[in-house]
Amino acid sequence: MSSVTALAIVGGGEMGISRAVIAKALPSFDVACLVEPQWGVGRIAAKQVGCAHYRSYARAASKEHFDAVIVCTPPAGHAEVATQAIDDGKHVLVEKPLCTSAGDSLGLLRRAEQAGVVHQVGFDLRFSPTVVEARRILGSGCLGALTYVHARSHESRVLADADRQKRREVQQQGELLPRLGVHIVDLVLSLCGPISSIAAMGTERYGTGTEDFITAACRFENGAHGVLDFSWSIPGQDWGGRDLTLGGERGMLTVTEDELRIVMAEDTEEFAAGENVVPATELPTASGFQWTGKHLAGDLEAFAAAIGGQNAHRATFADGYLADLTIEQIYAAARSGRAVQICPEEAV
Repeated sequence: MSSVTALAIVGGGEMGISRAVIAKALPSFDVACLVEPQWGVGRIAAKQVGCAHYRSYARAASKEHFDAVIVCTPPAGHAEVATQAIDDGKHVLVEKPLCTSAGDSLGLLRRAEQAGVVHQVGFDLRFSPTVVEARRILGSGCLGALTYVHARSHESRVLADADRQKRREVQQQGELLPRLGVHIVDLVLSLCGPISSIAAMGTERYGTGTEDFITAACRFENGAHGVLDFSWSIPGQDWGGRDLTLGGERGMLTVTEDELRIVMAEDTEEFAAGENVVPATELPTASGFQWTGKHLAGDLEAFAAAIGGQNAHRATFADGYLADLTIEQIYAAARSGRAVQICPEEAV
């Protein structure tokens, strides 16, 4: 295969355009076409990117050559487009959440594995410098065995009964957890390991039909205790209302986008006893190309590396399935009032 991967990007919204701009800036990719059913939006976007525009994936596949597909449609369309691409033998990157149901996610995983294509979910937060460093610190063992996890994802989207239009807009992208909590769910699972059981409570504060606050208590397979807290109704959290605290037998690590805070019980080779703060600005970035304040370039470079046969720490469809399954079980626990067990398919 050529060292340059030809891409089709499906979806001309914010994420589709962001992916297209970054892919054009990376030497590993060439953007062959953009698929967007809205003619005016797609035509203007494709002209800016410098690629062909089509209104359907089928039409693009019949006219253009491309090796891989990035799916940036609303979540309800992920399964259909990804299935078409996989059946065509294309490598596939799907924006988060992978699907709107864990069953559909598992089906995509099995289909991609059978086809032998590279599959990835756009959990770009994994490529945040602070997350990359947190993974290294955990792997070093300096914190000791994990005992406690606290994760938070807060934003200001729906803050009054009158915010009906805002509520409709976010619900089009999925409910609270698939839309805003799935990044934190993926980080918790990828850094801390599988969750075995969950109890949860949800509250509808503004309007009806979906929760505005959800808090889950969970136990990990390694025995650690966890609390996961989500809301899109917290004032003053328009951006960056996410953090993750990991407590171990010998120390504690708090991860935000801006810094790492490490509190050690005693001196180690790397950290002094007490509080140690590492700003994100002192950490290397996953990619030399940063745009929009997100970490999409690192995510795309990992996709290119995997297509090239290299091992890259990326989120596969298996990770997407486990995140979707965990979210489904949090909702099941919150709505039933009973703790639930998380039992993924043995094939994952």
